[in-house]
This record gives sequence, structure tokens and C-alpha cells, in this order.
Amino acid sequence: MLKDNFFFGEILANTEKWNGSQMLHAIKYQKGVASVAFNGFDQLPTSQQPVTVNMTFYPTFVATNVALSGSDLSINKTPLQTLNLMKTMMKSRAQDGADDIGNFFQGDGTSFGGKAPNGLANIVDNGTVASTFGGLSRATYTGLNSTVTASSGTISLS
Repeated sequence: MLKDNFFFGEILANTEKWNGSQMLHAIKYQKGVASVAFNGFDQLPTSQQPVTVNMTFYPTFVATNVALSGSDLSINKTPLQTLNLMKTMMKSRAQDGADDIGNFFQGDGTSFGGKAPNGLANIVDNGTVASTFGGLSRATYTGLNSTVTASSGTISLS
């Protein structure tokens, strides 16, 4: 049941460390000054042209609650106990949390008032879900736009 978030596992396997209140990621948005052919003492170009700009990403967090009443825990902790209710519930909620994070990563990042992590549906977008990505306008930096085609279902391994 909870093995369908392959994308989540791949993301966690390739995370980058960062410090501070935001992550800056430089992208190249245009080609620089054209190369020239020369010989001898021809004058070479010395003009400078900006070719990169920083995308800015802010951290988001996900919480998964584990709620057990004190009475349930007290009743469970007896000599006839067949399973540790707290341990079992923690494992179960950890699986639920991982599955939910995987769903966020496949989503568009707009749930919870835009506090959800940027998901695949936002990253691979042509501006219909979000007009900006990483704080940059998709209209200005057209390289951020993806080619989006019609889809008839969710992403799956099959």
C-alpha cells in the first residue's frame, strides 16, 4: 500500500546540505558573449554579459501527529499486553508521514496555503500552476517553462 512513492525515495537519496534561511540555486538563462575566431593580434572581445540568475527557495516543514490517549496507553501496558501500542503507532504514523511527503513531492506545492513543498507538478509546469518558480518569473526566464502535455492519470511505476 505505501510502496508507491518511488519519487520520494529518489529525492531523499539526492538531497543537498544548505545553511541559512533560504537556498540559492544559480541557473544559466542565456548564452554569453559569442566566441570569435582570430589570428595574430586581432582584438578580442572584452565585454561582459550576465548569464546566470539565482533562484531562491525557502524551507518548508511537514509534521505528522501521533495521538494516543493516556487511558489507552495505561490499559495497554499490562502483563497481558500482546503489542506495544506506542511503538506500533509510531511505526504506523512514520509510514503515513513518508507517504504524505511523497504525495507532497508529486503535488503542486499549493496546499496548506502554499506552505507545502514544491512538488513535481509545480516544477514541471508551463506557468499554468505557478507563474513563478524559485522566485523567478516563468515569463521572463522562459527556460523555467516545461512542455506540458495531457495526462490521463497519476504518476506510477507502471
